[in-house]
Amino acid sequence: MKVVLIDDERPALDELAYLLEGYHAQVAGKFLDPLEGYEFVLREKPDVVFLDIDMPGMNGIELGMGIQESLPGIIIIFVTAYSQYALEAFRAYPLDYILKPIEQEHLLKTLQHISDRLKRSGEKSKAAIKCFGKFEMFSGAEVVKFTTQKSRELLAYLLCKTEQAVYKDELIHCLFGTKDDKKSMNNLRVTLYRLRNTLAAYAIEKGDLLIKEDYSITIKNGLCDFTDFCRFIRDNLTIDHNNILEAEIIIASYKGESFSNIDALWIEEKRQWIAVRMEEMIVKAAVFRLLNGGRREAEQLLLRLIELNPLSDQGYPLLLDLYIREEDIFNFEMHYRHYAHLLEELCVPVDENYSSFYSSCRTYSRQSMPKGRPRS
Repeated sequence: MKVVLIDDERPALDELAYLLEGYHAQVAGKFLDPLEGYEFVLREKPDVVFLDIDMPGMNGIELGMGIQESLPGIIIIFVTAYSQYALEAFRAYPLDYILKPIEQEHLLKTLQHISDRLKRSGEKSKAAIKCFGKFEMFSGAEVVKFTTQKSRELLAYLLCKTEQAVYKDELIHCLFGTKDDKKSMNNLRVTLYRLRNTLAAYAIEKGDLLIKEDYSITIKNGLCDFTDFCRFIRDNLTIDHNNILEAEIIIASYKGESFSNIDALWIEEKRQWIAVRMEEMIVKAAVFRLLNGGRREAEQLLLRLIELNPLSDQGYPLLLDLYIREEDIFNFEMHYRHYAHLLEELCVPVDENYSSFYSSCRTYSRQSMPKGRPRS
C-alpha cells in the first residue's frame, strides 16, 4: 500500500515511517507542512494518508475533509496525542483514529483493516454504485449520467427492492404518482428502456447488474454499498471474529444519510430503515470489541454512533459506561456534559447512575486542587 504522512513534528513523522516500513508499507512522502502534503496527495493519489490533527496553520480534520472531497474513497487515518478530537474527526470519515504514543498492536490491526479494504476494492468490477450519501453510479472513474431523473430514480427504487418482489402497480405509483393504466405503463416502459440504454452505453455488464423482465434486479457483491449492507445484516445475526472487519468497513462507508439526491416520498421510509439497522450494527460491533479487549475500537464505534445520532438510546450510555469502567474521568466528564445538555433540552433527566458519578468526579477534583495561599 502507498501511504503519505503529514505531521508537524519531525520525530513523530520518523517514528511512524519506521513502523510502517516494518510492515512493508510504501511511504511515498513525509510532510511537516500540511499544504505541501495536501498538494502531494492530490498529485500522487496514495492509498492512505496518516494525518496529525493539531497542526499550526491548518486543522488536520479540515485537511482530511478536503482530501476526501477531492479524492473520494481515499483512506484517512488520524494520528494524534489528543483523544478529545475523536468525535469531531469523524466529520472526515476516517478509517481509524490512533492515539500517540502509537501502540504497535493497534497499528498492525489498522494496517490489516486497510489491506482488507484495498483487497476488496481491487476485487470490484469497474462499475460501482454509492447509495450512502449521494446516490451515484460509476463506470471506472466516470460518473454515470442518466438521461432523465426518472431513470435514475427507477434504478434507486429497484436497488431498494433487491431480492424482493417488485409489483408493477406499486412501482408506477411511487415513480409517477398515478394508477396502473395504459399511459402509466408506457411511461414505465420508456423509463426502463432509457435506464437499460444508459447501462449499456457505460458498458455495465449484466453479470454485475441485471434488470429482469419482471423488474426484479440482481447485483454483484461488492458493487453497491447499500446492497452489501443489506446482505450483511441478512446473513449475520451477530458480530464475531469472522465478520467484524467487514462490519467496520460498512460502518465507515456510511455518511449519516442515504440517497440524499433522490427527492421522492417513497425513499423516506428506506432512509429510516437504513439508519435504524446501521445503529444496530454499530452497537453490536462496539459490544463485540468491548467483550474482546478492543477498548479503543469500541470507543471509536460509539463516538461514530453518537455523531450520527446523538439521541441514540444506547450510544451515550454505552460510551459513559466504558469510561466509568476504564476510570477515564476526563472523557467521562466531557461526554457527560454533552449528554446532559441534550437531555436537558428535551426535559429528560439523566440516569441517576451517571449524574451521581459525575458529582463524585467533580467533588474529587475540587478536593484534589492545591489550596491557595492564605491572605496576609
